[in-house]
Amino acid sequence: MIARLRRVIPRSVKTRVRGFLLDQLHVADTSVLTDAPTEMSLEERLFLYAFVRGTEPANVLEIGTGQGGSTMVIAAALEENNVGQVFSIDPSPRTDPHDERYRGRLVQIPASSPEAVDKAAAIAGVPFDLALIDGIHIYKQTAKDLDAALTHLTERAYILLHDSFHFGVSEAIREALAADQGLIDCGYVCRTPRPVGDLVTHAGFRLLRRGAEVDDPAPLVQPMWESLGKPLPHDRALINHDFWYCEAIEPCDYCKAALVHDA
Repeated sequence: MIARLRRVIPRSVKTRVRGFLLDQLHVADTSVLTDAPTEMSLEERLFLYAFVRGTEPANVLEIGTGQGGSTMVIAAALEENNVGQVFSIDPSPRTDPHDERYRGRLVQIPASSPEAVDKAAAIAGVPFDLALIDGIHIYKQTAKDLDAALTHLTERAYILLHDSFHFGVSEAIREALAADQGLIDCGYVCRTPRPVGDLVTHAGFRLLRRGAEVDDPAPLVQPMWESLGKPLPHDRALINHDFWYCEAIEPCDYCKAALVHDA
């Protein structure tokens, strides 16, 4: 149904809708998302941008710079976050690291992976919060890149692998998950494959993360509670507390207890 609608919607309408959506993302330069020199689809660019905005990584490791399009998308998101750098590895990057579209947030490392991952980590000085692996899409290279990246990630880091429909990339991911119980598979977050030659093995984002099987929100929300001068709440009664629900529908046990206390 959606595919049929796309075919009948006039191009001018599509352009206006796309512009509206990009404006809502508060991207300073929307052309980074629409025109960045990358083979990633628009959906993949939007996901990458929104993911960096949402997770707010301080340091990003990118394996496979290429023409630098995905690097631009990451840099634009980091700029909007007002924090972070992207350390991008490629033996022959086709980029100008001084291009203003990198917002001064690119650290280009013109060397081969996986060896250059150690160099990137040394320059960064701290572990990476996010790794984007988009290098040579064969099993043995992806396995090496993934193994190298995992040694330099934070305890709550994310790993995005592009062209994850490729058989070799998929196998490297499967083996890494089997070998590391602290590595969690979040599945295909962009799941439209792209034909390449006689195969349909490219495109797509596969998302992995480090940490416990069930993610604990406490480390993420505690800094905000501390900034408000309040302790992190552990009151069991808060599991059913919501401002709108408690005012519009019925007070929860937490609210009822507070009313009794105030009385």
